[in-house]
Amino acid sequence: DAHYFNRLADRVADNISLMSGDDMLYAIHLMHGARGGVLASAPLLPDYWVHLHDTLARGEFAAGIALHRKLLPQGDAGCHGTAGRRCCPAAARARGRDPRAD
Repeated sequence: DAHYFNRLADRVADNISLMSGDDMLYAIHLMHGARGGVLASAPLLPDYWVHLHDTLARGEFAAGIALHRKLLPQGDAGCHGTAGRRCCPAAARARGRDPRAD
């Protein structure tokens, strides 16, 4: 969770690079020092994740949080982790992408 990740980031500082592994906590992890993430929906929504990452990396936290909140409906439906493989294609189609085209 965010508390554990923040404690870990504080302890390791710049000794190692931390990565987020949770789509729904990515923005929080990045703000606490993650360098990137290994995310279930990234292969299906690569432009979204690059845009979100770049926005947060520039320190535009309000804009980054607003972008990240666009994933909340998918998160509420269990569209993260292993389950994300089942419903992220629907999210990609909703954005006008054919997930089979990748």
